[in-house]
Amino acid sequence: MSAFMVILFSAHFYTVYTFASLAILLFTAQYILKVTWLSVFYITYLALLLPFFIVNGLLTGTGLQAPVVWYNPAQIINLRMLTIPFEDIFYGMDLILLNMIIYTFLIKKNCQPQNTAQASVQLPQIMLIPTKIHDK
Repeated sequence: MSAFMVILFSAHFYTVYTFASLAILLFTAQYILKVTWLSVFYITYLALLLPFFIVNGLLTGTGLQAPVVWYNPAQIINLRMLTIPFEDIFYGMDLILLNMIIYTFLIKKNCQPQNTAQASVQLPQIMLIPTKIHDK
């Protein structure tokens, strides 16, 4: 879908940037880094959309006399949810996914043994949604 949006709206810089970067990040996560948490990321991102709509709605002018953040109509497709540009949903996904990729990389890098004489180090499990609650 991201590649389709880049081609379809190639005259809109913000749209192209948002969907091209999302396509690159998703491809990198899925096929280069081969992360195992991508499906959980999608579900978690859906949960993050509620606070996203509240904050981004206020920033783009929902309920305000003037928006805090203004978008050049020539650079977006002008499809909005209230005052929020459609692209912002996927730009937010870009930002969260990029942070998760960097975090995963840093955790992996910091958990690698410094020399071959060291014992094997277990990578910590990165959990976006707890799957089990432990009693103490």
